[in-house]
Amino acid sequence: MLIIEGVHHGWRPEPVAVISNRFAFLESLGCPGLVLANAFSLKNSACRWKKGRLESWNP
Repeated sequence: MLIIEGVHHGWRPEPVAVISNRFAFLESLGCPGLVLANAFSLKNSACRWKKGRLESWNP
């Protein structure tokens, strides 16, 4: 599992509608079974992203 953690200050998550969850870049990785975890707006928020990390996960 690829985990990319966001660090947000002064932000309240607001869910947004997803029009399409297909991304050519992700599809090019050849990883079947990718699932969109969530979708939200980041307006008016100080935000940064930590470096991604891989973790083993067995459902």
